[in-house]
Amino acid sequence: MASKSKTLTQYASVVNKDFFNLRKVSKIETFDGFEFLASISIERYLDILLENAETITLSETEANKYKYKPKVLSKFIYDTENLYYLLLLMNNMTVETFNPTTLVVLSASNRSLVEDIVNLERKLKNI
Repeated sequence: MASKSKTLTQYASVVNKDFFNLRKVSKIETFDGFEFLASISIERYLDILLENAETITLSETEANKYKYKPKVLSKFIYDTENLYYLLLLMNNMTVETFNPTTLVVLSASNRSLVEDIVNLERKLKNI
């Protein structure tokens, strides 16, 4: 599943900040003028994502800083809050249970994997 552990700082320093956006892998619908995510295609690929994951370790200070705040951690790692869902999905957590000392994250070098998923989902007209 996850490869050798890195610290949060080590991971954040090498990750491609724009490799993924939840909107790119979701079917978006509009109801009464409001957009919402009707389905999130990336969920179907969780096994593949986990096979291409790595583990990062948070210090006690970092764990306290990001406790119940996956959006803040997403902003730090990916430079966008939009990826908090990926953190929750890959770690089987909710915002209410988000209190990590270690996290499974998509390998920093796997932008092509997410792009392949997006392209496949577009080809299948799922997004």
